[in-house]
Amino acid sequence: MEEPLSLKEKFQFWSHHMLCMVCRRFRRQIQLLETAARRYESSASSDNEESLPQGVPLGAEVTMPQETKDRIQAKLKEESSQP
Repeated sequence: MEEPLSLKEKFQFWSHHMLCMVCRRFRRQIQLLETAARRYESSASSDNEESLPQGVPLGAEVTMPQETKDRIQAKLKEESSQP
């Protein structure tokens, strides 16, 4: 198991993550994923089908249209190429 960080290492870690644009973007993405996962979990665990889109039965697999996947992929490439 790894050893706990020293006070100096904790400060270096914290200051890097506060100043580094890539780390800040990553932190926001992780927060977004955590929020989405919590929402999905709460909607999937409820027996209330009203929380699902109309016409989608409880437990159904919902897929994303290819056009939407392509737009997301293009946006990710665009974001990763920005400084």
